[in-house]
Amino acid sequence: GPIEQAVFWHLVDGTEPATITFTWAGGNADASGGIATYKGADPFIGFDQGGSAVTSMTSGGTGATGNPAGLAVTTTAASEMLQVAYGVANGVTIVPSAVREWTVASTGATKVTAGFSDNVLGAAGGSGSKTATWATSSLWTAQLYALKNEAADGTGTVAASFITASASQTGLTQTLTYTPAAGSMANGDVSFVVPVGWTAPQSTTANAAGYVTATGGSGANMIAVTGTGPWTVTVSGVTLNQGAAQTLVMKYGDTSGGGAGATAPATTGAVVWTTKQRSSSRGALTNVAPQPTITVYAADGTGSITSSSLSTVSGSQAGLTETLIYTVAAGAVNSGSLTVDVPPGWTPPATVAGPGYTKSNFGVVSVAGQTITVSGIARTAG
Repeated sequence: GPIEQAVFWHLVDGTEPATITFTWAGGNADASGGIATYKGADPFIGFDQGGSAVTSMTSGGTGATGNPAGLAVTTTAASEMLQVAYGVANGVTIVPSAVREWTVASTGATKVTAGFSDNVLGAAGGSGSKTATWATSSLWTAQLYALKNEAADGTGTVAASFITASASQTGLTQTLTYTPAAGSMANGDVSFVVPVGWTAPQSTTANAAGYVTATGGSGANMIAVTGTGPWTVTVSGVTLNQGAAQTLVMKYGDTSGGGAGATAPATTGAVVWTTKQRSSSRGALTNVAPQPTITVYAADGTGSITSSSLSTVSGSQAGLTETLIYTVAAGAVNSGSLTVDVPPGWTPPATVAGPGYTKSNFGVVSVAGQTITVSGIARTAG
């Protein structure tokens, strides 16, 4: 009868038996095969299934024919492992190729030989035509395919829930969301650095300040904190399926357990929260780009305000213009706001020309009753 071949992939998880046995239906048949192990493949996808990354050819029927020629695939990512598996009947000798290769022959009457070879395809795209060669014509089957890579260390993106804070601001929860690049993660790590001056991070007491949590994917997501300021928070055992849009959500200052969140430092300025990633325990923690940068601006309630036009007035005096000058404190203001409460008895403020008309040389003015609010303030100190 015709010759048949099947190729399987399996993610090693430590539960495998000492030996693996393959069986098939349809009675006795001469067979041979083997197992090849690889590290660094996508743990969820295995074979590259995009484009035309798997192809098969067979001699067909029961008659002897020539060699498989024109095997070709198209891969979707760079540096994928290109693999060919083939089987030849009747004890035919396989001519070795220039790449890594192994063969194993059965001992039955048909003497089926199984062969396997691989080679890294540098760039994504077409593999070019591949040909397997036997010494003489025989029944054969061949399959060409590519292994999908796990994500490279340091790839993916991280997004911060806020990138500005006020000096000494309390009750903050910083949520860092890591999204893996194509290729996924299996038992990898993600780490981030909490700069000096912030509340010390910790992962043991949910109702205390600086509590850190990590959720997402199917891994253990174990948290460790090292350092005394700055601190490095490392989430290990991270497993994320990029194909299923899984993400790792890390919360620093998580208040869900009754904690007080986190407090920003008194020192102003921009500081990078260095974030690193590795896709498996075999890799090395590598900086993700771009890095989240958090800028601490002047503390709430700082700065000064003075009146440059009025100090005393007469009762019921009309036609007055009050000019208030606000001076920003050290550390600047970004997207800030300023409110002024006009005392009862004074003309109510308004944002249209007429009595009580109020304007500002920066920001957006709004009024509610006797309260003036200037929002969207972005000013340097002084």
